[in-house]
Amino acid sequence: MYKVFLFAGTTEGRELAEFLSRAGVEVFVFTATEYGKSLIGEAEHMVLSPERLSAEEMEEQIRIQKPDLVVDATHPYAELVTENIRSACIHTHTELIRLVRD
Repeated sequence: MYKVFLFAGTTEGRELAEFLSRAGVEVFVFTATEYGKSLIGEAEHMVLSPERLSAEEMEEQIRIQKPDLVVDATHPYAELVTENIRSACIHTHTELIRLVRD
């Protein structure tokens, strides 16, 4: 099964999480808060984590779970989080897509 890590902090991230889950993709959704987690809700093929992860923790999770793809759908102003995700993907040689609002 295809596995995606999704760092969600936007409406687009929530919608993508729901879409991937319905499509049968195993999606690990990381939100920064319990509130963010509550907006997404539980679904089949979806694992939710409301923990803020450091770059090192992100890298560790990528190494353990071995996702096929990482999607950064965090808020446009969450620049440090985006940099941490990018760094973790570089160190683990994992493909990264940045989902950006128009």
